[in-house]
Amino acid sequence: MKHLITMLLLLITSSVAFGQITGKVVDARDQSAVIGASVSVKGTTDGTSTDVEGNFKLPSASGAATLVVRAINFTTQEVAVGGRASLTVALAGDTKQLAEVVITALGVSRQTRSLG
Repeated sequence: MKHLITMLLLLITSSVAFGQITGKVVDARDQSAVIGASVSVKGTTDGTSTDVEGNFKLPSASGAATLVVRAINFTTQEVAVGGRASLTVALAGDTKQLAEVVITALGVSRQTRSLG
């Protein structure tokens, strides 16, 4: 049993040491997966997006990194990894809604026809 626990701790520690962070992004309201959320490491260009189950994997992030999680209709959240190899991020819904949408048609030309 001690060997199993030691191996498990070694596996988790090596995952953090090599800089691989995995996790899941969920809706804080109902814990459903947030599909297509953007997960990036603050201050770098490293990033990824969540799959259809809300899972993500950042192979180049360190345990001391801060993740920035963004999704449409959700508030942006910054999460300190704090040495964890796996984490779950719950995004709160954004209560701001568009009051109106204006659609413009640029570059549309009309043809005039004449009889005669």
